[in-house]
Amino acid sequence: MSTGSLPVRTRPLCSLRLLIALLSAAGAVHAAGDVPADRSTSEPLLPLQAAIDEAVEHNLQVRIERHAVYAAEQDIEAAAAAFDPRIGLSGNVSQTERATVAAATQATQLDNRNYSAGINQRLPLGTELGLNTQLSRRDSDAGTDIVTLDYDSRIGASLRQPLLRGRGSVVNLAPLRLAESRYSESRLVFRERFLQILAATENAYWNVAYANARLRLRESSVTLAENLVEEARARVELGLGTELDVLQARSSLAARQEERIDARRELEDARESLLRQLGRLEAPLDSVEAATPYEVEGFYVVALPDAPPEVPRFSETWERALFRDPGTARQEELLRRREIDRRVARNNLRPSLDLVASGSFLGRDETAARNAYQQALEQDGHSWRLGIEVSMPWGQREAKARMRQADIRREQSELELMDHKSALYQDIRRTWRNLETSADREEAARFSRDLHERVYAQEEAKYAAGVSATRELLEAQRDWDEARLRHLNALLEQLRADIRLSQLDGTLLDRHGYRWDQDSQLID
Repeated sequence: MSTGSLPVRTRPLCSLRLLIALLSAAGAVHAAGDVPADRSTSEPLLPLQAAIDEAVEHNLQVRIERHAVYAAEQDIEAAAAAFDPRIGLSGNVSQTERATVAAATQATQLDNRNYSAGINQRLPLGTELGLNTQLSRRDSDAGTDIVTLDYDSRIGASLRQPLLRGRGSVVNLAPLRLAESRYSESRLVFRERFLQILAATENAYWNVAYANARLRLRESSVTLAENLVEEARARVELGLGTELDVLQARSSLAARQEERIDARRELEDARESLLRQLGRLEAPLDSVEAATPYEVEGFYVVALPDAPPEVPRFSETWERALFRDPGTARQEELLRRREIDRRVARNNLRPSLDLVASGSFLGRDETAARNAYQQALEQDGHSWRLGIEVSMPWGQREAKARMRQADIRREQSELELMDHKSALYQDIRRTWRNLETSADREEAARFSRDLHERVYAQEEAKYAAGVSATRELLEAQRDWDEARLRHLNALLEQLRADIRLSQLDGTLLDRHGYRWDQDSQLID
């Protein structure tokens, strides 16, 4: 009897030691979930800076904004073309035959040919200069057999100078200045989009690291839950537990497996979001394969940084934001255009008063066109004209309405600039406070995580000693998992607040090796 009782007594002790060893190993695996980097040997490492550089080069939104800048640049060329010389050529031939009074059977024939050429130049002051030449050829039989031939030539110049309305470079260069302002605005839009892409890419990168850490946490929870199910079954076989313990352990395992499924899906979503920022996610829209599921391109990222980011001084952050914020600069460009519109509208209130002058040298010959031009060059004849042209709409209703409209829009732009700065100030204050308090939240979450880890270790020891129920151990495990997840969330929120604040004050560029004076290289 004594020899038969030995196995009965030593089996539970050996089983408990084995189960404690399994729990310890499972706890070690569970703790390993804190390392969020996916260090798969078959997948390459994607550093953060490499992801940023790839997004700058291949992100579709960046490429779209580059084309918008290119298109706006062409508006400058089109506006500057208004001051290019204009060349004009014309020619016409006419012929007339009519019956003479003396003899109805005879006809009088007239043959006229006119040719002209000229070049006009518009100047920024509103002046219009012109050089022109004209040649006329006329021959007629005058109802007789004698043909009369006559060549007239003209070489002249003309000038039109506005004295009131349309005078000055401010008015005449307004379309060019507006085009330049819109081009500057397009570059600012590119800067704004560029900052957004940098922030979105960095956020997407850390979202992958977070999702990876969360998946590891869920996988370690599943491993521990599986060990608890096996232990509960072993305890039932030894008579130390009940079927209820097994059901509770299996229920916990099912819940952990469901959480792991969700974590895997979230990781794949985060990977695809990052790949889209990098310009790698291209859908085959012209193929039926677009609806076919495919494997996301493999890579792994570094772990979430554990050190809290440095909180800058608020005054320095606000000063940098005012200097670098593309939105503020865009509103200032809009205000500048409104001021140009206002000056043009004010000029249009003036009556049109133009000084016009022209002069020509004339030549005439009955033999050849060359002789007629020679006489014109020798100044055999001349003509000139000098005059004043005045016009003004009655009551100036349209011009006055446009002037009032320009004043209203300028005031509206001033209010929009004030409102934008107010919203920017509020956004920076909110983000700065969030970053300032994120370190306290992370510290509290870390303390809670460590505390729940100790509670779980105690419950694990009590469960191994048989003085604690399965439900209590499962609750301790659940609390520990939630505490670890809250700590991961605190780390991610820290990074998001830091990225957002760096986006607002423009230091996000400096952090990734870009500068404001490099925007030409980024655009080109």
